[in-house]
Amino acid sequence: MENEIEILNTKKFNVTAVGLTAIAEKITENDIMTGFEFFGKIKDKAMVYIGDLAVIAEQKGFIKNGQESKFYEKVAERTGLKKKSIREAKLVMKNINLSNRLDRCGIRHYQLVYQLPSGQQKEILHRCIKENWSTKKLKNEVFKLKPDPAMPSCKYQVIYADPPWAYDSEQSTKEVSKHYRTMELEDIIKKSEDVKKIADKNCVLYLWATTGRLDWAFPVIDAWGFKYKTSMIWDKIEHNLGHYCSARHEILLIAGKGKSTPQDSKLANSIDSVQSIKKSKIHSKKPDKFYEIIEKLYPKANKLEMYGREKRPGWTVWGDEV
Repeated sequence: MENEIEILNTKKFNVTAVGLTAIAEKITENDIMTGFEFFGKIKDKAMVYIGDLAVIAEQKGFIKNGQESKFYEKVAERTGLKKKSIREAKLVMKNINLSNRLDRCGIRHYQLVYQLPSGQQKEILHRCIKENWSTKKLKNEVFKLKPDPAMPSCKYQVIYADPPWAYDSEQSTKEVSKHYRTMELEDIIKKSEDVKKIADKNCVLYLWATTGRLDWAFPVIDAWGFKYKTSMIWDKIEHNLGHYCSARHEILLIAGKGKSTPQDSKLANSIDSVQSIKKSKIHSKKPDKFYEIIEKLYPKANKLEMYGREKRPGWTVWGDEV
């Protein structure tokens, strides 16, 4: 990497092991495009420099309001990178001061910390490198620094939860982490006090668990104050990658406290425990059919969705992505 850096060090830019700055008063669009083309061939850590170049392009007025897409399209043609990757790199590096960067950090590290205050960025990145953390470890430490949104204060007779389970495999966690922040078992269990405050004396819990995290689900049920009752299966129909077999299903565990069964037992027995529905293109999104089943079984209940990502009529939705 050092040889490549020396090649681009000119009177226009200053390139170091941690980033790129403009040093010439006059920078042309061609200068910037040449930089994009150069770093586009290096990939990986070069995304830090790609982000810096995009920030400079914005500062110099080459990225204008309403014409961003055209600019990124031009860069994509020169580099072979995706427009989305260039845009995201700019957003991240715009929020990471040079003084907070380390030569052993790449774009993945900065993606995880860029939303933190500057002082916290510096502290956690230094700890990450000093203690040789994996990006999974860094992600979880960053997660702990971000406070959860306040829990609602009323009582609920239905709680529907899809926890963002972390995984043992670095590759599995990395894949899931592209879509949302994951949580370790102890952090999910820590929500027990909050759940106990809002769960009515008669309450049913619907808890999603992947096949690889079924062993984590039962301690959560117990810690949250419920007793396991039964389960439903979501059959995704199509092939789905897994380590031991094609894991094309997920499990919806049903637990209760007090009187938690539906009032209409005939209706309950008309619902098949296996629902075969093709999965959405949106990662981890559960079929609307399961909401509809719960709404039919508990029509008058106060309903809470935990770790939700979008609002739904008739429900309170709690989560840091709502």
